[in-house]
Amino acid sequence: MKYQKDYQEDDLLISLRNLMRYSQDPYNIDNSKDFVEFYNRTISILINYGTATGNMKFLEMTDKFPVLFEDDVEKFRNQKNKQTLSAVGGASLTGIIIGFFITVIALIIKIKKTENINDLFRVINDTCGHLIFIIENPVFFEQKNK
Repeated sequence: MKYQKDYQEDDLLISLRNLMRYSQDPYNIDNSKDFVEFYNRTISILINYGTATGNMKFLEMTDKFPVLFEDDVEKFRNQKNKQTLSAVGGASLTGIIIGFFITVIALIIKIKKTENINDLFRVINDTCGHLIFIIENPVFFEQKNK
């Protein structure tokens, strides 16, 4: 497979920074399917890099990436779109009432979709940040582990 070749650290940093950018702002995501493919391909490359370098901390951090589906990306994008529309255009009384009932029902069923989706993308963002730190500061990391 063309993505199994060795990648330089610069390529990894670029991929991680792009993944961070996407996880922070859903408007950067044009297509959910393409994003999930990029996400999975990036994780595969990171695992290959961690295995090739024998860096157990790197592999441990890579394992923290959550499983991501196209539906999750769509929910994230739609949620951010709704937040923007409410902030920009305000909300009608009907929208507020419907939103209230949806919130109450979600709490009763104990489904917190918004928080779960935000948490999912927050984990992606944080994990990318940790991996970037490990790649950019190998000497510091080695000293911390000794």
